[in-house]
Amino acid sequence: MTPRLQAFLVADAVYQDRETGKHVIAGTFARLVVPNVPGELGRGIAMYCALIGVSGSVQVTMQFETASGDVLLRSSALTLTCTNPDLLVELAIPVPALPLPHAGTFQFALALDGRSFATHAIEVAIAR
Repeated sequence: MTPRLQAFLVADAVYQDRETGKHVIAGTFARLVVPNVPGELGRGIAMYCALIGVSGSVQVTMQFETASGDVLLRSSALTLTCTNPDLLVELAIPVPALPLPHAGTFQFALALDGRSFATHAIEVAIAR
């Protein structure tokens, strides 16, 4: 079975309740307003991904790119393992302060086993 994306969100924070295992996603967004560029977002954020159809182990990586594909930030590979492809596999990825060389459109790119899998675009605007 081929993995399928059920959710791909960028948020201020993603928490996982230790008792229930539920993920709490706070402050989803597709637009950032910053005081100036170039610079960096002065705080960390998080990505939440939910996949179905994972059978065995899969390597997940995330990168933050410009619209033209220049990679500004890349995560280490994370291994997801699931023995039942019918079950939802959830993943929260902490993202450090983002480098923001200019205003415009950027994207988070998710790869499974080194192959492009999904993207999430965000717009960066300068506060007025």
